[in-house]
Amino acid sequence: MVLIAIVAASCGSAANTVAEVGGQTLSQSELEILTSRGSDNDSGTVDKATAAQVITQWIRTELWIAELRRRDFPLTEEHLAAGRAELDESAAADLSVPDLDTRGGVIVVRTQALGYLVADYLGEVEGVVPDLPRQLCSSHILLETEADALAAVARLDAGEDFAALAIELSTGPSGPSGGDLGCVDPANFIAEFVAGAEAVDAPGISEPVESQFGWHVINVHSFRSADIGPGPEYNQAVFAAAGDLLAELQAAAMAAEVSLGSQFGGWDDESFVVDPDAG
Repeated sequence: MVLIAIVAASCGSAANTVAEVGGQTLSQSELEILTSRGSDNDSGTVDKATAAQVITQWIRTELWIAELRRRDFPLTEEHLAAGRAELDESAAADLSVPDLDTRGGVIVVRTQALGYLVADYLGEVEGVVPDLPRQLCSSHILLETEADALAAVARLDAGEDFAALAIELSTGPSGPSGGDLGCVDPANFIAEFVAGAEAVDAPGISEPVESQFGWHVINVHSFRSADIGPGPEYNQAVFAAAGDLLAELQAAAMAAEVSLGSQFGGWDDESFVVDPDAG
């Protein structure tokens, strides 16, 4: 059972403390920054339900970081730098990202860096590689009959340019652009097209592939895991792969001490959330 130390709102310097975990503290002013991001809330007041969600995320992050540190796998400056770089790219356009030079920004960077930390732990300690989404980079020539498709393959084998042939022959909407389909999630394509692309040792040209739209000759440029770094999509893949690890860390963290201001509710160690109606 987590030992919950109630922080009295009237105890001098403790009055500004919202929560404390593993030597890390979350202050009232920091909470206001985190709960007012992207809004026009300058009143200094914090909605209790919103505060509970933000505090829950902060406590979970710090408990997981602390437990990994206990396992001799600490959050490093490299993790923090990577998290900061990821956020720095979007900070100018995304109002939900606070000024990274503020304490509120430091907290958000630590949360972002957790994805890097967990990914490194999974790879180095448990030999688990996150199942990243795949990308199919391709072009195609769409033809009406198998005979037309075979004739197009023969011309390609003879050395003709794929894009020029797509402009000449393709009946699909991508024909005028040389058959270019870009780099996208293969889920955007019909199953027959994906199966035909998978059969190619990329880069390479497929055998004619039949679908409801006609016959495809596919130029597969690459078919691999998406080249993405930590961010919402990457972190989703990391934490999906880390499901058992996070459950294990959560169970271990139940022995940790969590201090929480009683005005914000109580920390429920079983559900691993701040209950705004408790305390």
